[in-house]
Amino acid sequence: MKEIQKYYHSLAFFRICFGLLMMVAELRFIAKGWITDFYVKPIYFFSFYGFEWIKPLPEPFIYWVFYVLIFLSLLIATGLFYRIAIVLFFI
Repeated sequence: MKEIQKYYHSLAFFRICFGLLMMVAELRFIAKGWITDFYVKPIYFFSFYGFEWIKPLPEPFIYWVFYVLIFLSLLIATGLFYRIAIVLFFI
């Protein structure tokens, strides 16, 4: 039983670290203005074969994507609705 509990603690530690790291990464994108530089300002966006029909989101929606990712990473770090949050984070 102690061995299973040891694995549980390491998994919880990984989940907390992963959630906090992703939250810091998304906040850094907002703070340094990288969202505008990388996703709004460029005139040409490369597309994958067969996915030329997908166009980039307008500026306010790009920011909302990052806000949602920050919220989901906070849920992952705290463990609230973890399974739903991790699936939505990776979609």
